[in-house]
Amino acid sequence: MERVCYKGILAELEERPDSLSLVMVPENTPEDRWGDPMEQFVFHVGEATRFAFPPEELRRGMTLTIGHNGIATRSLPPQGNALFVLCTNEPARA
Repeated sequence: MERVCYKGILAELEERPDSLSLVMVPENTPEDRWGDPMEQFVFHVGEATRFAFPPEELRRGMTLTIGHNGIATRSLPPQGNALFVLCTNEPARA
């Protein structure tokens, strides 16, 4: 299985009772553009997703590297499934 890494900023956490999604934007995206679907990529977290840190520590503005299989929807924003999540640094902006 192919693995692709996406490195970007966590713009938003979408938490629901039965799911978690990470809304990401490319590094160096100005904060006023974080809500733009043209900038975003949504990664869904599942039971198989592995975190290199406790998921409870996720915070808006963190730089993350997310491993995925390269498959994404053709929607705006595109969506895919996270295989692993690494924290590259603490929140740069909040």
